[in-house]
Amino acid sequence: MISKVEQVENRCFFNCANLEKINLPNCQTFGSFCFENCQKLKFVDFTNCQIFGESCLNHCESLETLKLGNLREVGNNCFNNCLKLKEAEFPSLIVLGENCFMFCSNLETVKFQKLENLPLNTFDKSSTISLLVLNGIKTLKTNCLGELLNVGKLELNSCETIEDNALNGSTVNEILIPNVKKISKSSFQNCQNLKVLEAPQLTEIGDYSFSNCNNLERISCDKLLTIGNHCFEECSNLKEINLPNVQKINDSSFKNCKNLEKIICSNCELLGNL
Repeated sequence: MISKVEQVENRCFFNCANLEKINLPNCQTFGSFCFENCQKLKFVDFTNCQIFGESCLNHCESLETLKLGNLREVGNNCFNNCLKLKEAEFPSLIVLGENCFMFCSNLETVKFQKLENLPLNTFDKSSTISLLVLNGIKTLKTNCLGELLNVGKLELNSCETIEDNALNGSTVNEILIPNVKKISKSSFQNCQNLKVLEAPQLTEIGDYSFSNCNNLERISCDKLLTIGNHCFEECSNLKEINLPNVQKINDSSFKNCKNLEKIICSNCELLGNL
């Protein structure tokens, strides 16, 4: 432990091939490439660190544990190729650089509590994440997860808007969106593992938003007012829908929902050709 160090300069431990553990509890800033290629590094305790520079822990292939409670800013490529990293939690992180978790093939759980924007390609070439928490994000952007197709559970507790094609083709099977008000075109199209949609604040769903979600069984959206064209087309496992406040259902919204038995929409004013 080196207790008095507050800043570590660029490339300070670059290519330290035999470094296994480092404890710098009072260091606040780590420069770019600081621990890059420290391939035996397993444990880091940077409790008070606030800033990681570019590629700071890139190619730390043995890294298993991160303690980063006060981290606020992370540069590009910071955790790329951390092949053994399974869990990463960032309670204070606000700014995340690009490509930060590429090739993290064993990553299972990632939690961001204050992150304001998820850059493109953040998780490219990473295989499967069981739990992804993005609690600071207000808008989930188009293709936000890039090439990360395998997500078990996604939590978006602060999100209000989901843009076009945000999760098109993802294997997400559970999503928590308690504050989302608008889901745009094709946002969840082809999410064939998604089983339940619960969105208590949702008022608008765009065209094709959930089309071809073959395993979608239940929908709970009590404040929903408008459903777009082809919205639930080919949702073959959908059996019953209760939409008490829907005012408008557009054309083909439930086309080829072959097991749909009951639609309750007592306030509907405009019903298209289903």
